[in-house]
Amino acid sequence: MVQVVGPDPTWPEQFRLVREQLLGCLGAAAVSIEHIGSTSVPGLAAKPTIDVLVVVDDTDEVLARSGPLAALGFEYRPDAWPDPRRHLFLRRVVDGRRTHHLHVVPVGSAEIGDYLTLRDYLRTHPAEASAYQDHKHQLVADTGGERDAYVERKAAYVDDLLTRARAWGAAADR
Repeated sequence: MVQVVGPDPTWPEQFRLVREQLLGCLGAAAVSIEHIGSTSVPGLAAKPTIDVLVVVDDTDEVLARSGPLAALGFEYRPDAWPDPRRHLFLRRVVDGRRTHHLHVVPVGSAEIGDYLTLRDYLRTHPAEASAYQDHKHQLVADTGGERDAYVERKAAYVDDLLTRARAWGAAADR
């Protein structure tokens, strides 16, 4: 079930801690590790799941470290994305609750720009962030928090939001 909660001031610290764990596990294989998603936007309500973008030169290097990642609680979900070699998805579940999502993509992936541009757009456009927050709350109410319905109905809104974020990013030469 999807739950959207009020902003939590500990989300940045939760990201910092998992970033340190990932750096210890992945080392130089991680080109960059970024906090993305709604928990990366101060003041924004979100599912209480820390989304992490890990950029690597080669996703096979991460797959080769699946044992140490599993020891950190991360489960590889090979069928979560259409091309599991270009976008690895791992999740950490604690006491039946998703606490972290890892999105691992190779350098040069278009998804990198999209994730970071959307994050930065929401950080700098409070009216958009507020409208997105309201939309998420309404979706939870409309779907009863059922995950598949929530995700499916949120997609079109996020696509429109991403279009505006890309235009903003292009205008700002980001």
